[in-house]
Amino acid sequence: SVVCAAITVLCELAKVSPRSYLPLAPLLYEILVSSNNNWVLIKVVKIFCSLAPVEPRLAKKLVDPITNIMQTTRAKSLLYECCNTVSVGLTEFP
Repeated sequence: SVVCAAITVLCELAKVSPRSYLPLAPLLYEILVSSNNNWVLIKVVKIFCSLAPVEPRLAKKLVDPITNIMQTTRAKSLLYECCNTVSVGLTEFP
C-alpha cells in the first residue's frame, strides 16, 4: 500500500535526521493507535524509536499504545521492535 511505502521511507529518513520528522509525530501516533497492519506498526514503532531520544516528551505519550501492542500482539517481530523502542527510545520516562 501507499501508506506502507511512505512509512518505510520515513523510517529510513528518520534514522538519519530525526529532528526533521518531529512535526509528523501526531500523524504517526494516529497510525500507531489505529493500524492493524503489523508491517506498518513495526515501521512506525521504529520511527518513534528514532524520534523519542530527540523529543523526550514523546515517551509519556507512547507508553500506553506501545504497552497495549506488547500485550496484544502475537507477532514476535512487532514485539521485538516495541521492546527495542522501550529500551532505546523511552529511557527518559520515569
